[in-house]
Order: sequence, then structure tokens, then C-alpha cells
Amino acid sequence: MTDILMVAIEALTAEDICDRQMGSKVLDTAMGDPASWMTDVPKLMRYIYKNIEGVSTEPARHSLHSLLLLLTERCPREVVRSLLEISPTCDRNWP
Repeated sequence: MTDILMVAIEALTAEDICDRQMGSKVLDTAMGDPASWMTDVPKLMRYIYKNIEGVSTEPARHSLHSLLLLLTERCPREVVRSLLEISPTCDRNWP
């Protein structure tokens, strides 16, 4: 199921409106049954991080934000750990 969600997340970045709408529908449907796919939160977080800049329409962003909120509510430690792992390292010269 994680792979299906990754395809849906990538569809949110598509230029074709039908692809974006389908991606949103898949995410919205999956959020109704999170127990079936919340097995690989770090993988999903990396994929969201990789694709988030390409999500430009409001409905697609809303679906992605809803997914992030659900992940954070259900698996806060895994989300924070994933964000710390994928975020750029700080500059050593920063005060």
C-alpha cells in the first residue's frame, strides 16, 4: 500500500488535472483506513519531502497536508525522526 501512496503523492505534482485529482482521491481514501498503510512512515516522509515543492494546486496541497497531519497524529515519533534524518544538516559556522 505504501507504493500506491507514493504514486498518488507523485500524481499530485502532475501537470494534468485528472492525475492530480486522482492522486488526491487516492490519498483521501487511504486516510480513511490508515492502519492498512502506516507501516513505513519514514519511506513516506522521504517521498513527501522529495515531491512537496512540485505540489502547486490548493486541492493537492490540502490532500498532502491532511496526510502529513494524520501521520503526525498517529506516529509523531516516527515523523519527527524522519524529518530530522531528511532535513539538511546545519551549517557548523552558524552561531
